[in-house]
Amino acid sequence: MFSEPNSAEDRRNARSSRRRNERKSSRNKHARTICTKYNIAKKDFIYKTTQYLNSLNIKDKDVYENIKELNKAIEKYI
Repeated sequence: MFSEPNSAEDRRNARSSRRRNERKSSRNKHARTICTKYNIAKKDFIYKTTQYLNSLNIKDKDVYENIKELNKAIEKYI
């Protein structure tokens, strides 16, 4: 009826994976925030990322121009 408890090593590995995912998520959110700060993307890009990316119409935007703007913004902080 009850399963045996996980070993300490299993718990450590799970905790490590969770922390790794949290750090990755935090980095991604920070990058999206920078894009919205410099008007490269709208505010929906932070919280509704999938819907925002699916709604983009690539034909109407010069993707390379946006990348150039982002690189300029990043260079200011380096």
